[in-house]
Amino acid sequence: ERILATQEYLNRRVLGKDLPGISMDNFGRMRWELVLCYLLAWIIVAASLIQGVKSSGKVVYFTALFPNVVLVILLVRGLTLNGFKKGIDFYLLQPDLSKLQNS
Repeated sequence: ERILATQEYLNRRVLGKDLPGISMDNFGRMRWELVLCYLLAWIIVAASLIQGVKSSGKVVYFTALFPNVVLVILLVRGLTLNGFKKGIDFYLLQPDLSKLQNS
């Protein structure tokens, strides 16, 4: 059976299902990196709610613009790598659409 890399990451790294003794009754140890990310997200939400409507506009600007800035940075980084023309040619200019039927 073929396992996708995303499934393997979720099961092993995030959920820890590869550890001995892990089951639906025993969730295992706490994943501190997930707890800290969850806590940070709630702190950001709480801080924006405490400030009220005045600061919610700033939060909206940040959440709308920041992902686009990251995408532009990744695009520039990708265009500076060796062989980027092969990747653009492979994925955009000459795609193999017959592989879509197999998925």
